[in-house]
Amino acid sequence: MTLPAIVTSARTLGYYTRLQEVTANNLANVSSDAYKGDRITAQSLAGDNSPTAVHTLDLRQGTLRETGRGLDVGLEGDGFLVVRTAQGERLTRGGSLEISRDGFLVDRHGDLLLGEDGPLHVAGKELVLEADGTVLVDGARAGRLRFETVANPTALLKEGEGRFRATAATIGAAELHVRQRALEEANVSPLLGTVDLIMIQRAYAANTEALRTMDGVLGTVTGDIGRV
Repeated sequence: MTLPAIVTSARTLGYYTRLQEVTANNLANVSSDAYKGDRITAQSLAGDNSPTAVHTLDLRQGTLRETGRGLDVGLEGDGFLVVRTAQGERLTRGGSLEISRDGFLVDRHGDLLLGEDGPLHVAGKELVLEADGTVLVDGARAGRLRFETVANPTALLKEGEGRFRATAATIGAAELHVRQRALEEANVSPLLGTVDLIMIQRAYAANTEALRTMDGVLGTVTGDIGRV
């Protein structure tokens, strides 16, 4: 049993450990509105049979769930809403909105939701959010939601709470639409995630046993050589 085989098996265990962590985290967020799952794929370098974990974001559309709440907006298509936080502008698909004491649209954390011309003042009796993002208050136009995206998804960094930081310049998201009184659900399947987790755990156990066997064989061979 060669040392490279043991190294490959050990690296494979590291890959399955990372895969299990990501899969478990996805499952923990199945009830988080607009949650975007993480993906881990295996990539092997030239001359190396051991897998390397490559992380990507799963930005597929989640199912829209009707809520009946006028301040809920579900996003359809590629793109994000923009909020102003203490750390700067952030992208989000979280559509559970509120109205601040000052009459501005804010997200559930109290941060200003931005329109094309800045914060949106919506004090009034009736708020309507049209599919193209136009905001009407008591029948009068109050602005339009700002839709942004990035050219390359690798430029998005998760910051938790459904927010993303763009590491490259954002561009307008022309194909994005909103549905009032709805929220986007997580794009993670609890059934598939559970099945994946079971398969990962089995693969991890099999590789652990293989590594233990190889280690034992190597120890025996080393001992025999020492007695020669």
